[in-house]
Amino acid sequence: MSAYAFLLVVLALLGASALYFFFGRLSSFPCRTIRDVPAFLQPVDSASMMQLLNPETEEYLHSAMTGLALRLEQRRSLHFLREHLIRMSHNAHILLEWSNAELKREIVGQSDEYSECYRDCARQLHSAAIEFRLYAVLSLIKIKLWLVFRTQPWMPLEPPSLADLGHVGSLRFFTLYSNLTRAVSNLGQHYGNEFCDEVLKAWAVAA
Repeated sequence: MSAYAFLLVVLALLGASALYFFFGRLSSFPCRTIRDVPAFLQPVDSASMMQLLNPETEEYLHSAMTGLALRLEQRRSLHFLREHLIRMSHNAHILLEWSNAELKREIVGQSDEYSECYRDCARQLHSAAIEFRLYAVLSLIKIKLWLVFRTQPWMPLEPPSLADLGHVGSLRFFTLYSNLTRAVSNLGQHYGNEFCDEVLKAWAVAA
């Protein structure tokens, strides 16, 4: 491929990307207030996820199963984790939009101390949502690679350790999920316990 043809391909990709983000901007949610949050959150079984990511669960699985049975069970678990990470990433996106709207909102009739505390809560949620989305995206890539290369019986690679998904570099699932939940609670408290509970319950699996 000549340099001219390569340049055209690069320009075409950049143009397509710009067009994609432009259309995404035009079709984005107008302004996500707290009333627009609960209905858009997806339920997540965080307890089961934490159990699968627990090193003790992984140790028991390796002691109870070997060979093909172990790999098949890991594939089931990886599909479960992938499904719920996709939901969690979606929820983090919704919460990110909410925090952006709150940061832009004008606070009227409140003291400067209250306003600063309110904006600090919104900033904390903004940071927590971004960090969790980054973790989720990197973990989903990792899961895809494991499903393709490390859970196939005909591949020479060792089976993966699901507990390794508990962190991606310095990003740790338990810490990030705790930070996100706490940030939602702190910001939601400014609207009262009823709104706060409604948001927190929206992503919980019904008992």
